[in-house]
Amino acid sequence: SKSNHKYDDATYMEVDPHFGTNEEFEAFVDECHEREIRVVIDLAINHTGHTHWAFVDAREKGPQSEYWDWYEWNDWPVPGDIASAPPNPLDYYDCWWGFGQMPNLNFDLSRPGDQENAVGDVEEAEPNEALVARLLDVAQYWLEEAGVDGYRLDVAGEVPFWFWEQFRDRVRSVKPDAYIVGELWGSSPAWVNGDYFDAVMNYKYFREPVMRFICRGESSAEEFDRELAPGRFVYP
Repeated sequence: SKSNHKYDDATYMEVDPHFGTNEEFEAFVDECHEREIRVVIDLAINHTGHTHWAFVDAREKGPQSEYWDWYEWNDWPVPGDIASAPPNPLDYYDCWWGFGQMPNLNFDLSRPGDQENAVGDVEEAEPNEALVARLLDVAQYWLEEAGVDGYRLDVAGEVPFWFWEQFRDRVRSVKPDAYIVGELWGSSPAWVNGDYFDAVMNYKYFREPVMRFICRGESSAEEFDRELAPGRFVYP
């Protein structure tokens, strides 16, 4: 990845060289386990980076690329150097909140963009089978090869429910006690019901009350308590 945030990945199977090698990461996980520390890694599969090998191939070859439908295209060819995102990227492809460095992945071939996210029953979708298979293999890879203990899933609300059910099934088949937590900013009981995630990041019922009460001094202790309480009833 070219960025400091690393959400614009170029591949899912290699540790970023800014951090080290796959072998060094595996050794790190082993040492954590020796100290009874579990390792949960961040995984962003709503989008890839624009330098990801599949996107580069599709951008270069157009509809002739076998990875063309891994992304959603509005126009082609895409102007400019392959290593750079174009001006006005949404004119050419769907991308995360309009950031051309992070083209969105196309999970459901029957629906455009965000319309695919709310679908829970895979029978009501047209899964992008090659893409789905690749992403599930990625999930299995880090559990098996590096021995990680779970995933924190970035932009979890912008991926179809049916995919997360398949993701959970694959993860549990490899490591039954793996921990799955979704990055969701609002109240999110729909994702914490035994089918998808074990938990969410809890910005709604923890981060925001803490920021207001402790960091900014904008609420009283009584208000802080009232803001924390609903989360204990919303989630099972």
